[in-house]
Formats: sequence, structure tokens, C-alpha cells
Amino acid sequence: MKLRLTCAVESEVILQRRVELYIGKDQYWFEIDSNGFWNSLTVYATITDPSTVQWGTVPATEPRAPNQAPFNVVGKFGDETYENVIKDIQSLESALSLYMPLRSINWRYPVMEVIFEEGDKRTHGHLGAVSVRPKKPGPSKIEEKAFLIMAGIGLKAQSSTVVASFWREGENDWREGKYINAFFNYYFVLEGLHGNGKTKNYQVEEAMTGSPTLRAHIEKFLNTEHLTQHLTQLTEMMNATLLPNVEDLVKLLISTRGKLHHFQNNPNREQGSPLTHERYQAVAYLARGLAHASIMTLHAQVKGIAFAPKKPTSDSKPT
Repeated sequence: MKLRLTCAVESEVILQRRVELYIGKDQYWFEIDSNGFWNSLTVYATITDPSTVQWGTVPATEPRAPNQAPFNVVGKFGDETYENVIKDIQSLESALSLYMPLRSINWRYPVMEVIFEEGDKRTHGHLGAVSVRPKKPGPSKIEEKAFLIMAGIGLKAQSSTVVASFWREGENDWREGKYINAFFNYYFVLEGLHGNGKTKNYQVEEAMTGSPTLRAHIEKFLNTEHLTQHLTQLTEMMNATLLPNVEDLVKLLISTRGKLHHFQNNPNREQGSPLTHERYQAVAYLARGLAHASIMTLHAQVKGIAFAPKKPTSDSKPT
């Protein structure tokens, strides 16, 4: 029984053909596109303990919606095969980037499949390749009037240009799953708007805690429903047994910023790195919501530009 895992690759590396590397029982296939650019990596890894694998479909027993499939998908690995493959890919990505123009091997969102070989017992219905790539936000259809109103505010909101640029970069990082980078961008918005120009941690904490605007946004966050995974991760980061308050979340934001700002290369200590973005998704989510609310509070005070429909003239061309 093998695990097949395929990751998209972003590179400017040109190979003459597909390269196949065999290490023990495992295989690494370096695939190329029609122009010869290395664009994907496929790994075939031997599953160390096939008895722990649950892969396939099982009949749905609970009530279903009219458009819901009559089965549930099960994909679990009880051994460490998947984790070990990811570690190997991370090592490969980091090392090869030193020697060639390799931007990334997208090990966060692979396409996976369990390959059943002769003699392997299948306990569930057939299930082929499964992608774990999350859905990216689709396009937004904006009505013309609303677009013009927002454009008018934007042209009058020069005072928030810099903090809004941090928000924009944070959103780009968020969409790419770079939650540490996103957190820093969102945090700069909060410190810039609520830190009163202070730089020392205790001074910034005092300023943020004393900001009526930020307090109001945090209290609203605390009284709003959120994904369980985010709440669980925030609780674990604070080592909390009680519900957090405003002061707790401000402390978390500032301590996380300080923690992520340094790196000791100590394998025995958990630290932020390009390999650990997922551990900071929840605190980035918190900072994201507070940063957006803070900028929108500023924009609510901006008097936008008044627009009127264009009057037709004799030389106007039809559109």
C-alpha cells in the first residue's frame, strides 16, 4: 500500500524531461509542463502500517439534503507516513531553493491518493485522488453606484493610505496561507492606530488596552460566533481555562508579535517559521478582524466625493 501525494511547484527551472528519483521503496517524480518547466512533484511513499489506514467512502446514515451525496468520505492515516513525506518535501524545497530558482513546492495543499496494491485489503468504497486545497474566494460583483461611493471614499482617505496598505498585504498573505506574514501586517495596523506611537511592549499594551475604539472592536469579537478551530487555537495559545477578556487578547497580540520577531534555530523550541504558518492562523484571524474594523472606523469619518450621472452631450459617443 502506497501514498501518492502530488504538489504544485512554482519555479523557473527547466528540465530536459521528467526526472524520477528512487530512494529505497519511495519514488519522487519531478514533472514538467509543455515548455519544460518543473511544475509539480509526485511522491510515492510506502505506508508503514496499512492497518491504520481508512481511505474510501462509507454509506451516509444521517439525514441528507436533496443535493448531498449518499456517502461520506473517510481519509485517515494512523501512522506517520503522511507527516514524514511532508517533512521530506519541506527539506527538499528549502535545500533546492539555494541552488536554483525554486519559489515553492506547495506541500500545504497536495492532491493525495492511497494506492492499493495486490493483497491489500480495502475496507471502504472506492475513493480516488482527493485534493485538500481550500477554496479561494471567488470574484465579487460590485454594483456601479456602490463602487463609485467606495472609490470616492478612497480618494479622500489619504490619512489611512499606509495602514490600509498593510491590510492589503495582509490579505494577500492570508489568501496564500502565509498566516505569520499576514499577522504582522494586521498587527502593524493595530499598533499604528492604537499604539499612540509607543514602541516598548508594556507601553503598547497600555495604549491598546486604553483605546476605546479597540476595546469596542475586541468586545464585539468576543460576542460574535467564530469557527471552533480558531477559538480552540486561541485558547491553546493563551493556556486559558476561562473565557478571555479584552486585556487577555491584547496581551496575546503583543506577545505573539514579540515571539515571531525572533528566531533561535532551536529544534526543541516551537518558533515561527515558513513551515509553521498554520499554528498562527487563529491569532492572524483575530488581528485581521480587529484591523479591518479599525480601518473601517476611520473611513466612516471620511466625507466622500459626490457623484452625479454623466449628462449626454452632442459629441458624446455611445458606449
